[in-house]
Amino acid sequence: MTILNPLIDRQHQDHELLTPLMQLFYIELPKLPNDKTELDQDLKQWVMYMNANNQQERQKVAANNPFINQAQHLLEQMALNPEDRVLYEDRLKGLINYYSGLGAAKEEGIQIGEQRGMQIGERLRAELIAKNMLKQNMSMSTIAELTGLSIDEIKQLKNN
Repeated sequence: MTILNPLIDRQHQDHELLTPLMQLFYIELPKLPNDKTELDQDLKQWVMYMNANNQQERQKVAANNPFINQAQHLLEQMALNPEDRVLYEDRLKGLINYYSGLGAAKEEGIQIGEQRGMQIGERLRAELIAKNMLKQNMSMSTIAELTGLSIDEIKQLKNN
């Protein structure tokens, strides 16, 4: 028993699909089992949502499926009067801008953190090289020239 059939162009003898880019399906509701306790299958959830007798039943089904819940919110938005829809869309645009700004700030923070990490890493490497050069009894002026550290910084490394 098939409850889901592809919609085909019935005018053609060869039953070509209407479009190669999209498949349309129709659901044969009489063939769907009436067992409403099994809400775990997406298809049954959508059918139960479409067949719901009232808003309360639709909300119950939507609560169990995030995709149906999203569709429910879109339907509620479309049902708004024009003034409320403008307010809703303005609020939605504000939220999108806010979260977009957060994303940009996060990226900027990551870049700053990476730059600081690189600077700290370069500093630690220069200090390690300077310590090794001190062990080889190289002059402080040579160490400063090769590592980029100041003479005072090299003196601190030598004393530690």
